Amino acid sequence: MLANLSIRESLVGMYDFSQFKSLVQITDQSASPLLFDILKEYPKLNGLIFAEPLIVDKIKSDATQEIKSRCRFSSGNFYKHIPFGFKIYLLDDMLNRINEEQIKSLFSNISKSTEQYCRVILTFDKKEKSSDYYEKLLKSFNFVLTNVIYNDDIGMIETLKM
Repeated sequence: MLANLSIRESLVGMYDFSQFKSLVQITDQSASPLLFDILKEYPKLNGLIFAEPLIVDKIKSDATQEIKSRCRFSSGNFYKHIPFGFKIYLLDDMLNRINEEQIKSLFSNISKSTEQYCRVILTFDKKEKSSDYYEKLLKSFNFVLTNVIYNDDIGMIETLKM
C-alpha cells in the first residue's frame, strides 16, 4: 500500500500535473487520497474524488477547507460507470487490491467514458505486478503505455487512450 507519507510525496514529484486543469482520482480507500497531495503541490489544479458513497463521505470529512475549495466529491460504483469527459484519471495503487476481473471491468468503464488521448495514471508496487502486466492489460482497452517511472519499489505508469 502506498500510504506512507514519504512515498506519497515521492509520487507527487514523479509526474508533472501542471499541464492539466483538473484530475479525477478513482479510489477504493478512505485514507487521505494522493489527489490531496497533488492539489497541494499544484495550486492551479482542481480535482474530483470518485468512490463508493461511504468512502466519499469519509474522505470529504477529512479534507481541509483549502482542498474542499478545489476538489469535488462524487460517489458511485466504478465497476458500473465513472465520471465522463476528463483528460486525466488517477488510480492510486488500487489495482494491487482488486482481482483481474474487477480490473477489466474498471478499464472497460474507463475506456467507455473517456475520449481519445485521455491519460490514465497508475501507481503501483513493483513487488505486486510489473509494468509489463499493465501494458498487456491496457492494450486490450485501447490504452498505450507512454511512460513508466520508478522510484525504489514504487512505480507510476502513464497511459494514453488511442
